[in-house]
Amino acid sequence: DDGSCLFSGESCEIFFSEYSEGSSNNKYLEIYNPTASTVFLGQYLVGNCGNGCGNNGPTAPEYFLNFPASASIAPGDFYIIAHPSSDSLILAQADLTHGYLSNGDDAYGLFDSDTLLMDAVGEFGVDPGSGWDVAGVTNATQNHTLVRTEFVYAGNDGDWAMSAGTNEFDSEWIVLDINDWSDLGMHTFSGSCAASTGGCTDEFAVNYDVNATSDDGSCIYISSYTIQEIQSGGLSGQMLTSGIVTAVYPPTGGLANNASYVIQDGTGANSAIWVIGDGVLVGDEVSVLGNVTEVYGLRQIQAATPEVLSSGNTLPVAEILDPSAINDEQWECVLISMTGDCVSADAGYGEWHLDAGSGIGVVGGIGYDAIDDSLTNDGTAYVPVLEEGRSYRVVGANFYAYGAWKLLPRDNADVVRLGCTTSTFSNYDAYAQEDDGSCIDLPGCTNPAADNYDSEATIDDGTCVITGCDDPAAFNFQAGVTSATNEDCYYTLPDMTINEIHYNPCGAQGDDFDFEFVEIYVNDDETIDLGGFEFYNSASGEPQLGYVFPEGTSVAPGEYFLMTVSDAGTANYANLGVQVFQMDLGNFSNGGEMVSIEDGFGNLIDAVDYDNGSPWPSQTVSVLGSVLVQSPDGGCSTLELIQTDLNNDDADNWQASWVDNGTPGAPNSSAFGCIDAAACNYDAGAFFDDASCTYECVGCTYADATNYDAAFTMDNGSCVFDLTDDCPADLNGDGLVTTSDLLQFLPEFGSTCPE
Repeated sequence: DDGSCLFSGESCEIFFSEYSEGSSNNKYLEIYNPTASTVFLGQYLVGNCGNGCGNNGPTAPEYFLNFPASASIAPGDFYIIAHPSSDSLILAQADLTHGYLSNGDDAYGLFDSDTLLMDAVGEFGVDPGSGWDVAGVTNATQNHTLVRTEFVYAGNDGDWAMSAGTNEFDSEWIVLDINDWSDLGMHTFSGSCAASTGGCTDEFAVNYDVNATSDDGSCIYISSYTIQEIQSGGLSGQMLTSGIVTAVYPPTGGLANNASYVIQDGTGANSAIWVIGDGVLVGDEVSVLGNVTEVYGLRQIQAATPEVLSSGNTLPVAEILDPSAINDEQWECVLISMTGDCVSADAGYGEWHLDAGSGIGVVGGIGYDAIDDSLTNDGTAYVPVLEEGRSYRVVGANFYAYGAWKLLPRDNADVVRLGCTTSTFSNYDAYAQEDDGSCIDLPGCTNPAADNYDSEATIDDGTCVITGCDDPAAFNFQAGVTSATNEDCYYTLPDMTINEIHYNPCGAQGDDFDFEFVEIYVNDDETIDLGGFEFYNSASGEPQLGYVFPEGTSVAPGEYFLMTVSDAGTANYANLGVQVFQMDLGNFSNGGEMVSIEDGFGNLIDAVDYDNGSPWPSQTVSVLGSVLVQSPDGGCSTLELIQTDLNNDDADNWQASWVDNGTPGAPNSSAFGCIDAAACNYDAGAFFDDASCTYECVGCTYADATNYDAAFTMDNGSCVFDLTDDCPADLNGDGLVTTSDLLQFLPEFGSTCPE
């Protein structure tokens, strides 16, 4: 055979052959290769959009999944991407695990290397609600398995409506029941594909095809970068890097239930990166080939293939930072040591907090849970490792999840309780593991509530002075006051209302934590001194102190102010002309939680326990296919109080905002207003007329006119001008306008008039 044979057939390409959204995390995508050649997946990407990216959102994905460099599909074979917590039957067939698979309303696409959409499940740019209809089955992309029909030979190029069809005869898909995986790992294909001998003919390329007789330009080469280059340059895609394993962690929800490890190259900023996977030990020097991407703020290597170069290596020296200094992206993943006092021994979600005086650093329990651990005293008594007010040194990799940085100790050796270990001193700590040189017998005021509190004193000498209100009837009553200032007592609480909550921004706006906010409105008729007031969100169902307003902070009557959850969020709302306060801890739960504001004495000013389900507004509202208002739960609207004087405890008094992304720092939106474009108060954003149109703005708008009125905004030609000279062109005063007047004017033409 001389290779000259010609075959007829379709121009086939790989496509999604099966999709499943089942109970719990039983989710997967299957890709089928109908061609006669091996397809190297390094030339392709899988992209997804949460909630379809929302109405009027981007048609491009929010996130891309890169395949491992070695991934390929043989002719007539398939490649399965499954959730890492799927049923064992699914995982047995899976080639790759990925934690961010659809809940039924998320669009997925198969893209080529130029990000050209080849195939799609769901429609990009459209929020379907619970799911998309397929073959006449309502919400078929939720709680169903979809199998491609046998005559499909290529993807739908993003034409989801055509692909989904309206019935079983015009649809490209067969709709199966929930958890029906009977077709997984097989695919019936009855099409005919044209033969192809093209491929990558360079044996040094990752996707070298030994069967290819002509090069089609598809060769893929993997670049090598240092970790510092990846982190400081914000690089993404397939690449090779190396470092020493500094930490190994079990599966965690913050990484889609995947196991992971951290590699670091030297010391300093941007020297470490998180890797999804396992099979390595602390101290291994590894070369890692994988796909670098940023997911929810953490840059990580996915689909990693590690090669252990050596073992038992000395780890990079931990960077010594104050607890508050870990909240900086340059220290992402870096091995860090921080020392401070425990200010919260259980902040929820397995986290606790250290503070050295400049701000809080969070410690997480993914690797070692110090909250649940204990120390043994003489074999009879057990006390927690953690005790508020005690000093600790913590070492771990710096992790980012749920909008916050947190150090993750690897084992109990990474959490060291510091204190005085000499029993003859008054500040002796029987549970201190390491002496910090603090042993002392120092008299002074040991009451933290006192004006003259001495944090270094170990023996109270009775000198404490507490200045404040000692009237028990006052809201700011203080027990133990030694110097009363009752002129400062107050007997009514300030009036402030939690007025708007943006708890789950849509993908079209950006990352969740970059745009979340709670807005508070000042209903009071006097300026409020917020110094010492506290804002709370929730953690593990319990109130969590998110922010303490600094002394000197005040808000005026009618003012709106915002609480944000991240540096990016604060920057995004900084130019609104309102005060923006960034919480030190936590964010706003997508599933609902309690948020509240209290004065500095624990008196509740206002609280809202919102939810993302009924009776709270949570659905997209459409009329005849036209979306009027989107869901505040990932659908671009915010949760707004309809009027600031309504009871915000009542879910019926809230609405989804009528404008995308809400109205931060401004009055809340309304569907009602003047819809007559000719009216003075025409509202282009109103859907329904509220009979408020006014037409009294028509009149003279020229300021030099004698009948000018600043209240008029539309001119009606009625302006009257008072001319002091009835014939201003008669310059020589002879009662006629002639050439002599012109000759008198010309020499003065262009000169400056006197003021």
